[in-house]
Order: sequence, then C-alpha cells, then structure tokens
Amino acid sequence: MTAVSSGLALTLSAGSASAQIPTWPRAGGEGAIVELRGRVVCLGEGAVPGPCAAASDRFALETPGGRRYRFRPGDPLTGMLADDRLRERELFVRARQAPSDELETIKLYSVHNGRLHDLDYFCEVCNVVAYAPGLCPCCRRPMVLRETPLP
Repeated sequence: MTAVSSGLALTLSAGSASAQIPTWPRAGGEGAIVELRGRVVCLGEGAVPGPCAAASDRFALETPGGRRYRFRPGDPLTGMLADDRLRERELFVRARQAPSDELETIKLYSVHNGRLHDLDYFCEVCNVVAYAPGLCPCCRRPMVLRETPLP
C-alpha cells in the first residue's frame, strides 16, 4: 500500500494527473477561448428559445446585443443551467467556441452589481462540492447553490 501512495504522490507532483481526466471530443479542433456576458435561455425545436422542459439540456447564452450562442449538448457544466435561479441571473461565461459557434463551457460565473461570483453547489453536512443541482451523493440531502464573490 505504501508503494501505491508513493506512486500517486509522484504522479501528482509531476503534473501528469491532468492527463488522466477524461475529456469529451471537441468539434472541429480546439477553438478560441471567449468570454461572454448574458442570460441563459432554453432552446426548443429548431433551436428557438422556448419554455424549459424538466429534462432540458439544450441551452444558449443570449448576449445584451441579442446574439445567441448555443452550449454544446452534453457539456458537463451546463448541468448548472437546469437551475431556474441561474437562468434568471446575468452570467459571465468563459468557454471554448467551436467553429460552429457552439460553446464548450470552461467556467460559469454570476454577475451581481458588476462583480463576478463563483458558482457551485455545496453540502454542508458532507463538505461535498458539485457543479449541478441535485442531491448530495453522500447523504442524499439537497445541495445548496453557493455564489462566492471573487476577490
């Protein structure tokens, strides 16, 4: 068991742990990193904004200028957008933009009084952090949305 622990410490200290994190395929290469502000809308048939369905995973960011950027289906961080409270807020999105203009989310922030706030869901009982609403995987209590102001 000591050899395994030592090997893990060496792997992490060498910085190769990130190579073990699974990534999903990107459309058309890497794409440019973009930072956008706006509000999230749910997309219905034909990528037209519509009411949010309970199991919807089709979202777009609509900028103040009216331009709409779709989030890639299956983007792991768009699970947060299922939360009605986040769709009511102005958001700041850092994402990789594919040639198709679809966004692959890197980080989501809420904007309050011009300040960015980090977003996550937290279980105080188990000290578990998640990036989608739902029940704590440990104690099965509801996770609480946290918005932490950035320094």
